[in-house]
Amino acid sequence: MLPEGRGVTAGLLLEAVPPLVRLLRGALEAGAGPVTLTQARILARLEAGPRLVGELAAAMEVRAPTASVAVDGLVRRGLARRLADEADRRVVPVALTAQGRRALEDTRRRQLDALTGLLSRLAEDELRALETGLRGLARARSQPGAAPGPALPARPGESQMEEAG
Repeated sequence: MLPEGRGVTAGLLLEAVPPLVRLLRGALEAGAGPVTLTQARILARLEAGPRLVGELAAAMEVRAPTASVAVDGLVRRGLARRLADEADRRVVPVALTAQGRRALEDTRRRQLDALTGLLSRLAEDELRALETGLRGLARARSQPGAAPGPALPARPGESQMEEAG
């Protein structure tokens, strides 16, 4: 592909991502206990086990205060809890609660349903091409030396308090 082709593809991707993010946010907001996109991502990370807020922020490529405010919202709603570390009281891991696990399952189902509905509008060859492209994009993003994204709030122009929900 010529460099100009990559520019066209990049432009198409820039056009496609915001509506997809709105679709996913809409699916989250439609639930009985809505969570923000950042909170849903945190719940998914906590599924593997307790994490420090700094670890969550780094893994999600957001600023630590953004992750901290989002975690505060999850803790207030009983979806996550802070654990005590007797060896070092400055270290406070965050863990998923049973209610948080149910919320995570619900958010995944709603988001998958929304995406499946959209993908059902594609022809089979378009769907296969999209799958191939997404696998390639994931591979390129995970390669050593791939430039990490900037650590920004989840929604440009949004305050951290709004994001925490």
